[in-house]
Amino acid sequence: MKKTKSSSKKETKYLIALYNTRSFLAMVASITVMFSSTYAIVGGLIRYALNNESIFNHFQYFTTDSNLLTLVAICMITPYAIEGYRKKRFSCPKWVAHFLYCGTTCVSLVMFFTIFFISWSNPELAFTGFNTFLHIICPILIIISFFMIESGYKYTIKDCFLCVIPIFIYELIYLVEVVFIGEANGGWADLYMVATYTPWWFSLPALTLIAFGLASLIAFVNNSLVDYRKKKLLSNLPDNNEYAPAALKIEFFGLGRYIGKFNRNSALELPMDLIDLISEKYNLGKEELTKIYVKGFLDSRAGKGN
Repeated sequence: MKKTKSSSKKETKYLIALYNTRSFLAMVASITVMFSSTYAIVGGLIRYALNNESIFNHFQYFTTDSNLLTLVAICMITPYAIEGYRKKRFSCPKWVAHFLYCGTTCVSLVMFFTIFFISWSNPELAFTGFNTFLHIICPILIIISFFMIESGYKYTIKDCFLCVIPIFIYELIYLVEVVFIGEANGGWADLYMVATYTPWWFSLPALTLIAFGLASLIAFVNNSLVDYRKKKLLSNLPDNNEYAPAALKIEFFGLGRYIGKFNRNSALELPMDLIDLISEKYNLGKEELTKIYVKGFLDSRAGKGN
């Protein structure tokens, strides 16, 4: 019995640490990326204005558009991260996480294209001034942040195709402006040389395939991390013996009290990821675990006079 009690205490501490770590990392990652991306994008716009150029020319570049897309995604997820840190439990809607996944894919393509193409043809353009942030630093921070923010969602081949849609739309606009209209008629210059050294009908589909490959790679790493975190959580749970169900029920009651203690409003959020995992491993009913968690939550709220 002493061994079981010790295991229970250790596990309760682990689950609380899990929530704290997840919330803290999500908050730090999102705020870091938000400030770095804002600095790079706004800095580029100011540079255009000081050179008496139209700031709208800045948005002809996929580099700017992709970083702006990711900045929007980060701004959407940051409130959930801050609120999660305050309540000791980070969670966000699936569509918000997918939007960040899309932005991460776009900036990954920017960094890939910069390293393997722009750096060879125009190193100054690739690695000077604010371009260093937009081409390298921000994409690296965004990729790291994406993997640090534990949304718990796994991505499919369908999600990979959806991530390529913004890239495909930009390619269509680029094709019309560069090839069909042309710079001489008021269109864009061939900023990325996709119709200069190779035919556009080869280079643009090739970029799309590269983007899909990057989206698939990011999804693979993310899904592997989700599986690893699940495995790590399961390995820290008590052994599946006769004492485990009672220990876990006590733990879930305590976890409900802990979450309720830091929740300033009356909204109740259920840790369904944990409920699903524990229910599956120990053959415990999800409804029973939910009731125990809610009872602990309400007990904490009663203690706060709510």
